[in-house]
Formats: sequence, structure tokens, C-alpha cells
Amino acid sequence: MSDKTVTLTEFTAASDIETFAAAMDYLRENPGTTLIVPPGTYHITSDLAKNAMHSVMTGEWGRNPQSIMFNPKYKYTRSISFDGQRGTRMIADGAVFMIEGFMEPVSLINCEDVEVRGFTIDHLRKPYSRGTIRNLQPADEKGERECIIEFDEECPVYEKSPLTLRYIFYDPDTGRNLYLGLHHYTFVDPYHLKAKLGNHPALHDGVLFYTVHSFHSRPGILIENAKNIRLTDVTIHSQPGMGIVGNRSEDVLISGLKVIPSEGHHMSTDTDATHFTSMKGLLRFENCVFDGQGDDFTNVHSYYQAVIGREEGNTCLACNSLCK
Repeated sequence: MSDKTVTLTEFTAASDIETFAAAMDYLRENPGTTLIVPPGTYHITSDLAKNAMHSVMTGEWGRNPQSIMFNPKYKYTRSISFDGQRGTRMIADGAVFMIEGFMEPVSLINCEDVEVRGFTIDHLRKPYSRGTIRNLQPADEKGERECIIEFDEECPVYEKSPLTLRYIFYDPDTGRNLYLGLHHYTFVDPYHLKAKLGNHPALHDGVLFYTVHSFHSRPGILIENAKNIRLTDVTIHSQPGMGIVGNRSEDVLISGLKVIPSEGHHMSTDTDATHFTSMKGLLRFENCVFDGQGDDFTNVHSYYQAVIGREEGNTCLACNSLCK
């Protein structure tokens, strides 16, 4: 354990996100401190996060909001931020960070010798929507099958909600994905679409339809400009973007990570479960489980540039290793 231990209950504020902010400030001012987060569900939200989700879902940010959300100028909420900390730990066994809205829940940035353990990230309103195939009709002359997609009560959609960025059909009878297209749909009301699907021999009433509403945005956990970071027994059930992103960091150990759907669901993150760029030292995964992510379980990229000329001031001209 670290030199000093405090519990989250020692910090009081008007909301859970403000309570964590006060605790993070204390850890920043007291290097080598361990924060104990008692088991339970913590409601993590902000007006900015809720407005972001609303802008995506209503179609205000277009059919593909990635150009707005995956942009250096994008304004977003950083919830639990370890920015500037040294030698601190957060032990949160049994803690669930229930996120409302679209945000970056945990930020391990500009920090060193930091360990986090035991928490789960999930969303009050999932960043994806789930529906059920109803009233499936026989294939027409084009080989298409008309049906109704009935969305769950907790995930209504809008007429202009992005609905075809990435989707899957899941057969609960077999536990398998069915690979077919959503050829056309008409919005009926927030809980129903009239749709035409490609044909598949296993397609039937009761097949589930999952669709995301955004691609790349903020990750569930960001590791950036950090050194000697340890994540242990962390679970990510959902995120409107990637699960963990690491940039320009050194020596990261991830043990017991689970990027998996929550109970009764079959989708986790919208895109990659984990993604790393320009890392140094050791990057290690131990005893991790990945399931239901929208893309790769991991990408690890390194970039190599050659300096080919000096410009004015502190600027140089560079090219990647493929330059001739």
C-alpha cells in the first residue's frame, strides 16, 4: 500500500463526479496516497456529457458524428482524472461507474507510478441501441424480408439518429451473429422501425438488432504521457468509442481487464477494445477477456519519422519510414 490511505467517504460534494474531483485533487497534492472507493454504484454525469449524447442521438451532429467527436477541438467531460499525480493508487473493488452521457470516464494522463483497480464502467443509457425483429415477412422478389424492429424501452431512437454506422444481428437461440444487411428502414416512432433486411436461412422473429450511434470519440480510459501505469481487474461494459487508448506512454501493465458486454447484452465498446500508439518500454496484457467490441481487441502502432530538414525556430520537416 502507499504511504497514506484515504477513503472516498472523506470527500463530500453535491454529486459523485464532484466527489471524485475532490478526491483526485487530494491525491494530486499528496503523492503516494491510496484512495479506497467503497463498493457501490456511482452516478457519473455532467450537462456537457448529456448534451453530447443528445446531439448524437437527435442527429444534430449528422449521420456520422465522428467528425465532431474525434476532433482536437471537441469539448468533452473528463470525469476521474489522475492528471499530475505521482505514486497514487485507486482501489475500487466492486465500484461501478455508471455513466450518463458521452464522456471520458477515467483519464490517466501526465502521471507516473499510478495504479487503478477493481472498478467497472457502464452506461445508464447504453451508447448503442438494441431492438428485436418482429413480424418478419417472407422474402420478396429481390430477396429482401420486411419486418419491424422494436427497440427496448430504455433505448428509444429519433428520426435522425445514426442507425447504420455499425450493427449486428444476434440470434439468442444459437448465440451466433447473423451476417446480413439492413437494406432500408423507415422511422415509425421512437421504438419502431419498418425495415427491409437481407435474407438469411437462420433469420426469424426474436433475433436481436444492435446498432451503435458513433464511431471514434473519447475512450473509456485514456493513458497519455504517463509512465509506470498498472490497471488491474478493470471491466468496461460499454463506451461510445474505444475502451482503452494509450498514447505516448511508457511501461503499462494491464491485468485482468474485461471488455465485455453487461449481463444480457451482446455488445461492448463501439470500436476497438484497446488501442495504443507510440508507446515505450513494456506494454503487457495478462489474463484479459474481450467480447462484443465493435472492432479489434487491440491495435498497437509505432510511428517512425526521419528528420529531413530544419525549418524556422523549433520546427523541423519529417517524413515517415516509407518516404523515398
